Amino acid sequence: MIDATIDLFYKLLANVEFSPTAKKFHYMFNLREISKVTEGLMFAQTNNYKDKPSNMIKLWIHETKRVFEDRLISYTDINQFRIYHTEVFNKHIGDDPSKEKI
Repeated sequence: MIDATIDLFYKLLANVEFSPTAKKFHYMFNLREISKVTEGLMFAQTNNYKDKPSNMIKLWIHETKRVFEDRLISYTDINQFRIYHTEVFNKHIGDDPSKEKI
């Protein structure tokens, strides 16, 4: 999950659309965002994730969206982020646990 977070971070940095501008002055992504995602994962209580590891994957999805996607202001940026998120997820983690039947 950490590798996926770092990969997602670098994808955002590489895209010029996610650079700070006058309208997007808060699009400043740095290593602090990686630590926020990691911190969110580390504060999870183990008894909630022992029996069902897919819950940890769902938590990673939530944390990355909370840290990165919540800053985005345009639909095009949000859609591009979601494309990157899906690519990174499929590359590093695998099947999407939100699609499983409960």
